[in-house]
Amino acid sequence: MSVESYNENVRYIVQDVLFGVWSEENTIKHILELKSQYKTAKTYIESEGGGLILHRLLLSELAKFNQKAKEQGLELLSEDIFCYTPSRKISKVDKIKAMRPFYNTGLLVFNHNARGLEQFKKELFSFNPDKPFRKDDCIDACASALIHSDVKAPLSESIECVLPRHRKKARSWRI
Repeated sequence: MSVESYNENVRYIVQDVLFGVWSEENTIKHILELKSQYKTAKTYIESEGGGLILHRLLLSELAKFNQKAKEQGLELLSEDIFCYTPSRKISKVDKIKAMRPFYNTGLLVFNHNARGLEQFKKELFSFNPDKPFRKDDCIDACASALIHSDVKAPLSESIECVLPRHRKKARSWRI
């Protein structure tokens, strides 16, 4: 997912959706593939459910990958990989329900050639808050990204300073 400033709002763009049940080795392979494709992207791994171990293994494999790339004179992959503890302040169901306004207003959009969109849209449109936890991993990951404090649009290049036309003079005392 990428983030951009758009018409004085923040717009989230789903670039690719990879999903499946994989071994740790295959998961790492997929993450490294995405990091190769999206050079400046940061990687966030939820610490729950084996995330801490995946993070450690991914850092190890990234070091090996970058060593091989260096030896071959290729570009190194970013080491921006962060493990975070998910917020307990908002439930999974509420996080997913909070995505709807972004989607309905066009502030959550999809890359036209993104992989896995069928699965993402299937989960999004079939999500039932009364029966959560049924094949909602893709939209859960997206919802987590939307509320993560580090996921922000870049600052705009030009910042205009607008001063009031008629300034009030500061009061002063006459003695």
